[in-house]
Amino acid sequence: MIENPHTVSLYLRFEQGGEQVFALVIDAEGVGTHARKLVFGNEVTRRSFYLCTAYFTIPRAPGDARQMRWFNAPGGLSVCLRPDNLGTTRALLS
Repeated sequence: MIENPHTVSLYLRFEQGGEQVFALVIDAEGVGTHARKLVFGNEVTRRSFYLCTAYFTIPRAPGDARQMRWFNAPGGLSVCLRPDNLGTTRALLS
């Protein structure tokens, strides 16, 4: 990637050859992708937090609030309950 300091455009040079000019580049990538290394080099290192999260839907109870509720418990445990627009509640356990 070549950045031109005189414009807000990005000049991209492709591995297969050729260059193109873009005003905006959007990169959708994950933690271990090649694109992340191209953008950040070895600046970002991966470190596991050993966190497991479960997402699921539960029936909405008549007394449920309209806002999301977030509960934290000792040991880093948490529960989030969020009413959705389908008449159910989205739940998250970590």
